[in-house]
Amino acid sequence: MAKGKRLKDIARLAEVSTSTVSRVASGNSTVSVEIQTRVRRAALQLGIGLDRKDRAKVLCFLLANRNVLHPFQARILWGAGSYCTTEGWEMLFLSFYYLPEIPPKELHLPQIFSRRDNVRGCILGGTNHPNLLAP
Repeated sequence: MAKGKRLKDIARLAEVSTSTVSRVASGNSTVSVEIQTRVRRAALQLGIGLDRKDRAKVLCFLLANRNVLHPFQARILWGAGSYCTTEGWEMLFLSFYYLPEIPPKELHLPQIFSRRDNVRGCILGGTNHPNLLAP
């Protein structure tokens, strides 16, 4: 079942909006305890976990502006991947090419980074420029 459908189902059962369910799931403290209880009870009744521990456990290795891994980077990738496996995490390897002249706001990161709940951490490898790390 799609996540959007899940939020709608919880919202309908708890008699709140989907944005309220989203706030409860993200731990937003502006939601009253009574509403939080209703939302969590509805989620439990539907068998849907709202806790942060239920988020995806994905660590990304982003190799920037390189065609080939350096042996040192390969060792880091292998070590991180091995550790992820022992801890129940997934390891994702991506290549990313960008120019150092592109303004930071015009950089288009891989689509998987568009939502915070897809990837929980990232290791940068390759040749990275200041525009990638600019605020």
